[in-house]
Amino acid sequence: MKLHRAFQQSESSSGRALSEVAAELESFFDGVRIRVRGRADLVRTSRDGRAEKVLEIKTISSPPGTSAEILEKYPDHALQAWFYARALGGGERALPVSLAYIHPEGRSCSCFELPLDGLSADLDRRLDGLLRSAASYARSEYERLARTAALISALGLPHPEPRPGQSGMMELSSDVVRQGGRCLIEAPPGTGKTAAVLAGALPQALSGMLTVFYLTSRNTQKTTVAKTLDAFLASAPELHCMLLESRERMCPAWEDGCRECPLASGSAWLDPLEPPPPGVLDSGRISLLAASAGVCPFEMALALSTRCDVVVCDANHVFDPGAFIRRFFAEPSAASRCVLLVDEAADLPARSRAFFSPSVCRTAVERLYRRPPGDPRTVRRAVRPFLKAFREVEASIEGTCPVELPAEMAPAVRADAWMDAWATVSGARGLFEDMARTAVEFERAERQASAGGRMHLLGSRPPSGCTLEWLCTDSSRWLSKRFESVHSAICFSATLSPLEHFRMELGLPGETTLARFDYPFPAERLGVWVDPSVDTRLRSRSHSLDALCSRMASILSLVPGTYLAFFPSFEYLTLASSRMEAVHGARVLVQAPGMRESERGGFLAEASRGGLLVMCVAGGIFSEGIDLEAPDRRGAFVVGPCLPTLDMRSRLLLERYREDGLEGFLHACVVPGVNRVIQAAGRLTRGPGDRGILILFDGRFLESPWRGLLPGHWRHFGHLRVLDEDLSGIAAFWGMDGRGAEV
Repeated sequence: MKLHRAFQQSESSSGRALSEVAAELESFFDGVRIRVRGRADLVRTSRDGRAEKVLEIKTISSPPGTSAEILEKYPDHALQAWFYARALGGGERALPVSLAYIHPEGRSCSCFELPLDGLSADLDRRLDGLLRSAASYARSEYERLARTAALISALGLPHPEPRPGQSGMMELSSDVVRQGGRCLIEAPPGTGKTAAVLAGALPQALSGMLTVFYLTSRNTQKTTVAKTLDAFLASAPELHCMLLESRERMCPAWEDGCRECPLASGSAWLDPLEPPPPGVLDSGRISLLAASAGVCPFEMALALSTRCDVVVCDANHVFDPGAFIRRFFAEPSAASRCVLLVDEAADLPARSRAFFSPSVCRTAVERLYRRPPGDPRTVRRAVRPFLKAFREVEASIEGTCPVELPAEMAPAVRADAWMDAWATVSGARGLFEDMARTAVEFERAERQASAGGRMHLLGSRPPSGCTLEWLCTDSSRWLSKRFESVHSAICFSATLSPLEHFRMELGLPGETTLARFDYPFPAERLGVWVDPSVDTRLRSRSHSLDALCSRMASILSLVPGTYLAFFPSFEYLTLASSRMEAVHGARVLVQAPGMRESERGGFLAEASRGGLLVMCVAGGIFSEGIDLEAPDRRGAFVVGPCLPTLDMRSRLLLERYREDGLEGFLHACVVPGVNRVIQAAGRLTRGPGDRGILILFDGRFLESPWRGLLPGHWRHFGHLRVLDEDLSGIAAFWGMDGRGAEV
């Protein structure tokens, strides 16, 4: 990339050449209009600015020896260059065209001019043949999509008995995609949002030849989506679907870098007009296909994604400026053919703020400076701006807590210096690659701050080493650009109250449809009580810990079974779990910080065996999108309103809401906290046969503003019930007498 760009710059420095010139060619075959778009690497111009010659650049380790070899070894290169020559020449007249071949390590550069007198007829024939095949493929695709849309539309929901609200949700999703609109949907857990939204959106998207992106960050939810798609495939077997993972998860040599990977130079590839394999393509199937083709599995996944009707992936593949899929979202024309179905939409504002909030630790910078993996002089020149900034920061702050710094203290990072260093690095480059990515993110963050983005430079001196961070407190302007670029978008979650708050946070337009669906099960199957006797505020936790654990133990004794308990922090969780086990003899299963995927699976499997108090952190990996399958599941405890820690980051976020004329504490602290509470409670009743109790520990749940944000179906005759001392309300809920025996 660096050599490619350097060649462009050297050629265009004279003022007689343009780089990345847009080109378009339109043809008709058998009633199908084919429009091909691209960008020519270089176009040389006359003094009056007219295009005179096309120069296409290729970086390759084994270039051809003559122009005649190009058609033999790399016919696609010649065909691509010929397309630019015809498109920029006006279609009828072709411009002269040359191909430049650069060695990946900059050892050589060879230029060849295509002899148009002898090749133009052959290239025209090849190009027309390719476009004719594309037209035939487009027609067959149109017919396949029409058949598939009709089958899914006729099927409706992929299960026989729709739950209350699912039909309305399906109809709304269909209308939004058909009209190219935007929608926010809040529906309680267990409503069947995944099936309803897909059943409504898919027929309209398929009929319009649009690609559906289902966004979820949770592997458990990806599994749920895959099962739903399998149900659609049973009736519509021509539906093409993919579960797209990250490069890190799919690449077998990620730590060593692409240069050292034997699959990076694989030449076998896919026929661009061949349909993908049937069924849901997951990482395992894609890796097998990639191995047989001798290519990178992640690159094969990206290539296959362009032929899929549904792509299930993480939100960062769409919204992260450093990781979005360029072939879908870099060009407006491609983005306008996409439909976004954003699951767990309540989490997207915080996640997207993190996309725009890079951080760097001095320890990593110094390690790279002391042991540069490439040319020492070049690597250190790239690193020095970080070291200079750290020296200034350390002279300005004391203590371990983050401090806001003047934007002028940000490191003067130059992305081109890192590109120069990149060209000298060989072998394993994990740390260097991470730092290079961070440098690009810091440069982007500084540009955003200069352009008026809500960016704050923070510095801190924890024991692990001095840290610098750009903190984004409002990502809505960038989310808005992505939502504006796509055809339509449906954002849904169990926790989107207040809806207007999340509409603004997501950057959705004022005309966005806001919809809320009711609890789908009989209200009497969920018993909710508030226990105001336990004060869970930070200053009172040590004093109230005995009361909290005693109340939980009493309920476990009265109605034995599996219970979930959610805490606002790992520290509080650890204190309570130790007390429950040591003093009350409870069998506990405790979430650990930083659990790997295999550990998460083992945790859920163990929890599903039953007879445990499963203790987790609210808002964490086990809060939303999972089903606890324990046969003796009885209830859930939520310890406190789960407010975020009031540190420098949350204070800056709070101040941002105040600048917008909003109540800062409500929007920065209360709304996220209550949504964590609702997420946690959603693990209880996931189906029509489920029954359970929910205990909210802390009197603040009975006060404003918390009380007004809790779901309506948690109220008993319009009021939140207070847990009585003798637990008689719980006993009555389970049909017991005063001694705990069933009646």
